[in-house]
Parts: sequence; C-alpha cells; structure tokens
Amino acid sequence: MENKVELGIKLERVTVFVTGLFLILFPVLVTDLSTDAFSIPKQTILAITAISGLVLLGIKGVLAGSVKLRRTPFDLPIVLFVIAALLSAIFAVNRADSFISFVPFLFAALLYFLITNSAKRAQDVMFLQGSLILGAIIVSTVTFLSYLKIYVLPFPFAKAQTFTPLGSLFDQLLYLALVLSLCLYMAWPALKRRVVEKGRLIFVVGAFFVLIGTFVTLLGVVTLQKPVILPFQTGFQIGFASISQDSGRVVQGFLMGSGLGTFLADFTRFKPAAFNLNQDLWNLTFLRSSSFILELIATTGLLGILSFLFLAFRIIRTKPLFIPLILALVFALIFPFAFSTILVFFVLIALFSAQQGLVERQKQRFFDVELKLVTLRRGVFALSDPGHRSDSEYGNLLPYALLIIIIGFSILLGVAVGRFVVSDYLFQKSLVSASQNNAQKTYQLETRAIQLFPQRDGYHRIFSQINLSIANNIASGIPKDQKPPAQ
Repeated sequence: MENKVELGIKLERVTVFVTGLFLILFPVLVTDLSTDAFSIPKQTILAITAISGLVLLGIKGVLAGSVKLRRTPFDLPIVLFVIAALLSAIFAVNRADSFISFVPFLFAALLYFLITNSAKRAQDVMFLQGSLILGAIIVSTVTFLSYLKIYVLPFPFAKAQTFTPLGSLFDQLLYLALVLSLCLYMAWPALKRRVVEKGRLIFVVGAFFVLIGTFVTLLGVVTLQKPVILPFQTGFQIGFASISQDSGRVVQGFLMGSGLGTFLADFTRFKPAAFNLNQDLWNLTFLRSSSFILELIATTGLLGILSFLFLAFRIIRTKPLFIPLILALVFALIFPFAFSTILVFFVLIALFSAQQGLVERQKQRFFDVELKLVTLRRGVFALSDPGHRSDSEYGNLLPYALLIIIIGFSILLGVAVGRFVVSDYLFQKSLVSASQNNAQKTYQLETRAIQLFPQRDGYHRIFSQINLSIANNIASGIPKDQKPPAQ
C-alpha cells in the first residue's frame, strides 16, 4: 500500500511537470505543417496535456484507493460556463464550427482542474508560475529580435518584423500584460523591501524581461501592426441583435446565442446598415466582437454571459484580490480575446486557487474533499474530509469507475482531435502541392482530408475551386471541333 501511495505522489508530480512544460511551449509553438501555423499547434499540445494529465490523475486515484478533489470557489462558475458553452455549440447556427471552437475551450477549462488537483505543494505552484513566466520570456525574446530584424525561426512566415509566435502583436500584448501583472504581483513584496528573496528572484527577473517584451510589443502595435477592432457600438448592436432578432430560433438565440466561436455568422447577419458607411471598415469581416463580453453575449447568449459574470463575481469577492485576474476582467470588458488570452485567464485562476490552497487561513474556501460511493439509502455520492475515513460499501469501486470514465472520455476526444489534426496536416500538404501546380496530388490529399474530417466547410470551398480548376484545364485541352469523352 505504501508503494502505491508513493507511486501516486510521483504521478502527481509528473502531471505538474507535464503541465509546466506545456506552459513553456504553448506561447512559442508554431509550425508550417498546419493550415493555421499559430492556433492549431497550440491547441493540439493543449489537448495532449489535458488528456494525459487527466489519465495520470485517474491512475493516481486507483493507486490511492480514493478520489480526492480540490474544492475552490471557482469550480461551480467554471463548470456552469463550460455547460453554457456546450449548449451554445449544440444549438448553434453553425454546429460544426462551434464544436471546433468548443473543444479547445473545454481543454482550457480542464487544464484549470488539472492544475488545482495536482499542484498541492508550494514548489509545484512555484514551478508552474515559473513555467508560465519562462514561456512569456521566450516570446518576448523572439519578438524583440524580430523587431530588430533578427529572425531566429526557420519558417518563411517568421521572416517579418511584426512576427510573433502568438500570431498577432495585439493578442500577444494582452498575454504579456497578464503575465507581467503576475510577475509584479508576486515580486512586489521583494521590491517594496528592496531585498530580493531567493523565492522571489524568478518574479523579479521575469518582470524585467517580460516588461521589455511588453514594451516592444506595444511599440509594434502602435507603429507596425495596428489592430483593426470592431467599433464598440457595432459590437454592442450585433450582440443584442443576435439574442433578440434571430428569427426561427428566438428562444435558442436568447438563451444560448449563435454558438461559441461563430461571431462571424453574427457579424454577417446582424451588422447594422450604417456600418457600410464606414470608409475604412465597410469591406472587412470580423471574427471577434469589440470585446470578449460582447462576443459572449452574441455567441453564448444569456446563459453564457450570466455564468461568466458569476465567475467574475467570485473573483472580485475572493480576498485577497488577485490583481492579474482583476486586470483580466477589465480586459474582457474592453478588448476582444484570442484563444491564448482565454487560456492564460484559466491558468491564472488555477494558479491563484493552488496558491490559496496552501494558505492556512484560506482552508475553509480552498480545501480537499474525498468523493465516495454510499448506499442508496444515504444517496449515491458523498463528500467527506480526506482525513476522516469511514467505511463505504462500494468505496473501492469509485476510483476504478472514474478511471474508466476518464479513459473513455479521453479516447472519444482523442480520436476526434487526432482526425482533425491529421486532416489539417493533409490539407496543408495539398496547399503546398497546389502552389507547385501538382493538380493530381492536390486533389488526392484534399479528398483524404475531407474523408477524415468532413465537418470543416473551408475544406469543401477550396476543394470545389480545385475541381473547377481541374475541369477547366481538361476542357481547355479538348479541341474545339471534338466532343469531350463521357469519362
């Protein structure tokens, strides 16, 4: 039994290490093997991290013979937020695109629970905080060198002064600003006393480098890559039109919006006529609303915005105030969020929860409970203090049942993610073949990509163009006085 407990503890530490490695790699991972060089690689490694972490925690529960969970004030709001997003995807106008956006969102929320249930020691929390900061430092370094026209990555798209591994300087600015606020928040006691303790050194050094990266990014946003953001008035009108004027789905639109990640459909359907009078923006389409709050209203409806406001209420009410999270809420009110910003938002909540779980005076709000199966006369599930052991008729079955559920869930999502990633890789290869004027290979690769993941409408649009191009080439090769063969 003692060996099993020790092995369980090692698995927990492996989970922390894998999560920390992910936090380092997430902001910097790019590749030219996918149709989206920035988002898809990051979302893929997130899926791998979340699934592997869940399986490790499930195995740990079997070894320990119990299911212990970390309770925090943010658990219920996040679960409700995820449920609202899921419902919006189920009842979405474009269900396929909404589910494609929901799955990474789900993994980001799972990462929160993964961190809070694995980072149980002060050194674990410090390691994860340091990993997040190290990833931001690497991004800052790459951006600084790119600004100086020193290109360190081999990809052709990285040979630009405005290059950032996060895809957009504006999105990177929000990411770095949140990480910088974490550095300053944690380093403030040392800076105030002008004595840098060993445990605070990483935050002081991190604040210095991330501050430089944030300044260079801001300079690039102002001078080189000015963001084009939907006017707030237009975003406000589209958001409320989406939940009040969607004919044929009034109830679904009001409660669940158009579907998570489908703001483009809302913009196309509900942009006001006056928008076309804007000489600078009339010919543009927008994938995101004016702010994250307005986008939630349009895409997740009343349920989505209420669950997010519930989460915001818990964040503001929790003492002491965690400045990085307060800053994130301010950003959500006035800026649109990319997926990288949403992810760092969940990570900051998780790190704060893990940190508060180590503080003795916060044990009443951040604590561990043990989930047990009990007889039907007393209910089905019960929560108890892990230190209090009581006999349960079926108690030993719960860890195995939970592990089976986790494995089934992981296989289901893993297969879907795998098919998506492989199809995206094949489609990207087809685009390379098309640029080399290899029509036959392009046709074959796109056919395989669509067979693997037929839900992406972008595949079908480009594939139809390829078919028309091939048909035109065949037709142009037939003499005028001859009829084309039936084949």
